[in-house]
Amino acid sequence: MSSFLLLAMTDLNKIIGKLEINPHFDFMVYQHTIGNFFYTFPDLKTVLAKASPEKSGDQLAGLAASSEKERMAAKLVLADLPLKLFLSEEVIPSEIDAVSQLVQDSLDHKAFQPISQLTVGDFRNWLLDYQTDGEKSLRSVQA
Repeated sequence: MSSFLLLAMTDLNKIIGKLEINPHFDFMVYQHTIGNFFYTFPDLKTVLAKASPEKSGDQLAGLAASSEKERMAAKLVLADLPLKLFLSEEVIPSEIDAVSQLVQDSLDHKAFQPISQLTVGDFRNWLLDYQTDGEKSLRSVQA
């Protein structure tokens, strides 16, 4: 792929505020544009902290959103993340966190597969849809 095309794709992604894989690095860039403001978050942990309601612990750790616009940008980034990303990028290493270890040890990959491609926002919408009624609806996600 030409560098011009990569640059054009990068610029387009910045304009529409979607996730992108930086072609020069091996990490995901979490970013979103709101109006004339461009927000970039270095990692999933930061996105989660800044998308959360304001808490003193996040403020003390320097992870809280600096404004409501930044919080909204983080929420929009979060809504576009695929669920499977949460399995590949640990927020808290399972070696030091019992809940992360429990999720890692007990996850039913076969059951997770049908929804793994959904984004957080799509999953939320699917859960809140009046048509969602269990196994029947889960088969519709697979289609």
